[in-house]
Amino acid sequence: MSGHVLQFISRYTIEPLIKADFWRGKFFSEIFLVQAFGRCKGVEFSRNLTGARDKLGFADSELSVLKDSDADKKGEKRTNALAMSQAIYRAVDAKTPDTSVALKAHTQNTFCSLFRNLSALFLLMAVGNVLVASGFTDGTAKSGLLIGLDFALAFVFFVRARQRGEQYVKGLLWSYL
Repeated sequence: MSGHVLQFISRYTIEPLIKADFWRGKFFSEIFLVQAFGRCKGVEFSRNLTGARDKLGFADSELSVLKDSDADKKGEKRTNALAMSQAIYRAVDAKTPDTSVALKAHTQNTFCSLFRNLSALFLLMAVGNVLVASGFTDGTAKSGLLIGLDFALAFVFFVRARQRGEQYVKGLLWSYL
C-alpha cells in the first residue's frame, strides 16, 4: 500500500520536475527523435528513421516532420513532430514487451521508476526532518546534517531517474529499430 502511495506521489511531483528540468516539459520519448532538439543526431537519427519506415510502416512524408529545423519552436510543426516521435516510441514499446527484444531497455524503465520513487521518498524525509527539526532547539547540527543528506540523496536519485529514462528510450529504439 505504501509503495502505491509513494509511486503516486513521485509520479505527480518528481516526474514533472524531471520533465521540466531536462526535457523541456515533455517526455523524453516525445523529443528524442525530433532533430531540432538535438538529442538524436547523425547516424543514429538516420537509423531510427529508416527503422521506423521499414519495420513500423511509417511513410517518409510522416517522418519528415522530425527533420524540420523549426520543430523545437512552439506551433503546429512542434506539435506534429512531438506526436510523431511519441508514436514511433509507442509502436516500438507495444511490440517489445512480449519478446526478449529490448529486455535491457525495459529493465532501465524499471530502474527509472525505482529512482523516481527513491527521490520522492528522500524528498519527503527531508521535508519531514525539517518539520521535526524546527520544533526542537538542541541537536540542530545533527538535524541539519540529516536534512542535507536527505536532500542530497533526493537529488542523486532525481538525476539517476533522468538517466535511466533516457537510457530506456534510446535502448528500446536501438534494440528494435
